[in-house]
Amino acid sequence: MIAQNGFVDEAFEIFKQTQLEGVKPVSTSFASILSACAKMGELERGMEIHHSIVKSGLLFNVVESALVDMYAKCKSIYDASEVFDEMQQRDDVSWNAMIAGYAQIGFVEKALETSKQIQSAGVKPDSSTFVIIIQICATMGALEHGINIHQRIVKSNFFSDVVASALVDMDAKCGSMH
Repeated sequence: MIAQNGFVDEAFEIFKQTQLEGVKPVSTSFASILSACAKMGELERGMEIHHSIVKSGLLFNVVESALVDMYAKCKSIYDASEVFDEMQQRDDVSWNAMIAGYAQIGFVEKALETSKQIQSAGVKPDSSTFVIIIQICATMGALEHGINIHQRIVKSNFFSDVVASALVDMDAKCGSMH
């Protein structure tokens, strides 16, 4: 919890101290500190945590998703992709992290390509997925793809204020004000 409140240095020191004392962290501890590293752009510390995770043998889905998210948010997309590609089971969190990570560093076409793979992988997109994809469409001026996404949102009943705002923004950026 301390890591989530912006005290990354303190959380990292506590984390290291508990390891020195022989306390084995649980997967949620790893996920929490990785999330803090992502939030603060602490790639070096995130890599240290990754090493500890591998050493501890606690590389489970929630931790892998947190690793993908941390690497993507720290703009280390190749490391994010490596973890993502090695995952046995990908969830919406890991897919969203990869899609957003590609978009964040300017690989918008790769982000869009990855967003198309999510359904064929058997993962049901959530509202965050749709918002990320809509933002990519807006950036690329890909109105036709955005309209297809809009239709999927209607069919899957994923409308929310955030999704609706993203759609309005995309339409405006693509010059489609109707």
